[in-house]
Amino acid sequence: MQVDSLNCNHCGAPLSVPATTNYATCKHCGAKLVVRRTDSATYTELTEAIAKPLDQMADSLGKIAHEQELERIDREWEMERAQYLVEDNKGSREIPRRGTAFLGGLMVAGFGLLWTVMAFSITSGPGFGAYGNDFGPAGNIGNCFPLFGILFIAAGVLAAIMSYQKAGAYEQAQQRYQQRRAAAGRAKKIES
Repeated sequence: MQVDSLNCNHCGAPLSVPATTNYATCKHCGAKLVVRRTDSATYTELTEAIAKPLDQMADSLGKIAHEQELERIDREWEMERAQYLVEDNKGSREIPRRGTAFLGGLMVAGFGLLWTVMAFSITSGPGFGAYGNDFGPAGNIGNCFPLFGILFIAAGVLAAIMSYQKAGAYEQAQQRYQQRRAAAGRAKKIES
């Protein structure tokens, strides 16, 4: 086995290290050394001399890894967020809101209530369906018009409930996203 004769870069004491060794400890002063080899020379260098650049490199890599983790969390959130968006009457997509869901359902149910009241007043008035004005042999079909109002009311209430639940699910998903992002930030602070 080939042995290289070197000197400690810290105290100058002679060292004998195998030709394949990359790290050594000086038996005289205890310095931790890196064995460097070039085409023309072999020498030692204190590990502290390379520790600072290595620490800086490790910090940079840690920052890059943290930024990539945040970007991954953000991308996942954007994909998940798209599932919750609702389309308005103009075709644009927006975040569901509980107040908007309640107001929309109230408007549809209000229209249904107005329709029902008006249809009842029209169909129960004198002369409607009397004297052969009953829209055919099956009976007075005009009495079905109030049912459309009841259907509007049911549709409004159902749409409001579903939209309200979707808005709640969106809020919960957004909280989970913010918690994941905050946890990634706390993990970075712990590493530092």
